[in-house]
Amino acid sequence: MLGGPTDGQNTSEKGTLQANVQNSFSVTAENGIGMAALRDTSSAGITAGSFSITAGKDGLQADIGSLAVSAAGTGGIFIDAGERGIYTNGSTTQNAEAYGGHVDLTAQNGNVAVYANGSAIEALTNSSVKLTSKKNNIVLTSQNTDADRAAVYAEGNREYRGLVAYKPTVDLTAENGTVCVTTNGTGVWASGKGSTININGALNINSNYTGGDTGISLMSDDERHVAISAGGMNSSDSLLYKAYGEVNVNLKGTQDSQIIGDIVGARDGVVNVNSADYSGILTVYGDILAGNGGTRQDSDGNKINVGAVNIDLGKGGYFEGLSLIHISEPTRP
Repeated sequence: MLGGPTDGQNTSEKGTLQANVQNSFSVTAENGIGMAALRDTSSAGITAGSFSITAGKDGLQADIGSLAVSAAGTGGIFIDAGERGIYTNGSTTQNAEAYGGHVDLTAQNGNVAVYANGSAIEALTNSSVKLTSKKNNIVLTSQNTDADRAAVYAEGNREYRGLVAYKPTVDLTAENGTVCVTTNGTGVWASGKGSTININGALNINSNYTGGDTGISLMSDDERHVAISAGGMNSSDSLLYKAYGEVNVNLKGTQDSQIIGDIVGARDGVVNVNSADYSGILTVYGDILAGNGGTRQDSDGNKINVGAVNIDLGKGGYFEGLSLIHISEPTRP
């Protein structure tokens, strides 16, 4: 643990770790957190052949601190967590990037793999998570059953009547591979309280995953889950808030992609799927639902239509919905 716990003390408890390991960097915490950077912008920078965390609780935590890992070997980066795989948070009083929690993991020749009983990734307030696989895949598996979370979840603090908003960002990039998300719940969710999730590469999301090596395993209609969701605030006065949730999927490469589960652009949310630079085939098994959200402004002042889903299926793309396309105001998420 780098930095002290959030215990109300005003004294600086900044911690720093720099490590360069030729072979494997491995941490086992059977009953605790694998690695944490807490308070006072504590930081860790690790370069290794491979990197692995096995933890009874969260795998990695960055709360007003930063953790950066680069793995050069084919073993890549592996996290196995009893609770959340990666958790980031930041200050609720200072919006500067330095007061956020940041995790940056890069695998040069292997996978970035996160297995968690809770969310694989949970990013809150002004924090960020960046996962990059240069030559292989990003694999995120979550056993999360909390209806208010997802395998990949981001939630900021809402901007109210011009006040400062705290917006986390999650970037998942498989430069020459596939971003894989498997869960038996919601796959990817950018909350309408202000958040952005960017996915780059081929994409494989199965929100009806029950384990094993089975491929498409669609459940009954009542059990069908949400693969991608943006927005959802559960607030009767949401129009007073300027924040919104955004999921951007930029399909790239030649590998085929599939999305199993519904795609939802709820109130205060927008989902964009772009296939302009993609030569693979995208298959979608699930409904597409768009909520009643109106417009918001992005950071550059441009008008954004929320409660929207924009999908480019690309050449040869296939869509199979349960009830075709819904345009309404979903109650979940």
